[in-house]
Amino acid sequence: MRLRSGGLLLTCAVLLLALVVAPPASARRHTCKMIQSKTVVNTRTTRIFVRYFDERGRLIASPVDHSSIYVYVCRHDIGHRLILAAGDGAGDYPYRVAVTGDQVAMAFGSGFEGCKGDTLIKVFNTRTAHQERCAGTTANAAPFGVWSLKVTARGSAAWIEQIGGAVEEPDSKDNPPDAFAVRVLSGRRARTLASDRSVRRTSLRLHGHTLSWRQRGRTHSARIP
Repeated sequence: MRLRSGGLLLTCAVLLLALVVAPPASARRHTCKMIQSKTVVNTRTTRIFVRYFDERGRLIASPVDHSSIYVYVCRHDIGHRLILAAGDGAGDYPYRVAVTGDQVAMAFGSGFEGCKGDTLIKVFNTRTAHQERCAGTTANAAPFGVWSLKVTARGSAAWIEQIGGAVEEPDSKDNPPDAFAVRVLSGRRARTLASDRSVRRTSLRLHGHTLSWRQRGRTHSARIP
């Protein structure tokens, strides 16, 4: 009887030790790695990445004519992976990404659907993959002309877009931009907070729900939801 009791105590001690040293459930689910995936942004909690497929649905390493692009989100902290968007993979890519809490904002080319514009600003919930908001840049904005992008914890997006000129040469004196516009998407439609050539295109900052940018040598600010 004493031998049995001693054996039982030893077994309980081993099981208790195993529970103490075992990794949490979220760490055991998966590591957010997929073959032939290209990371767009990777934070402590969230990885945004893309994969390309040819017109027959076969996974490929890089985009080609008539290929498709799938944008994924993987949450390191809660251990799930979801598809956020799919589009024309020949040239489009989420070239600006901002992550705050459960919200992610992305600037896409026009190969993605959902709203109109040369660049589309989309906001997704990374827990559910639900598209919260979508808006296009203004009609005369330069293609791929979003320079700064931010998102609040409630899913409001803000960005600075280039109006006119060439994105490849934003400081060109031969073909200078007409202006840089500070825009916000907090409802169904985007609104413009400022538009001037003196807006510094990379000066957008977000602290909580206070947005700030540099214009005419001064710092301007606005509250957004």
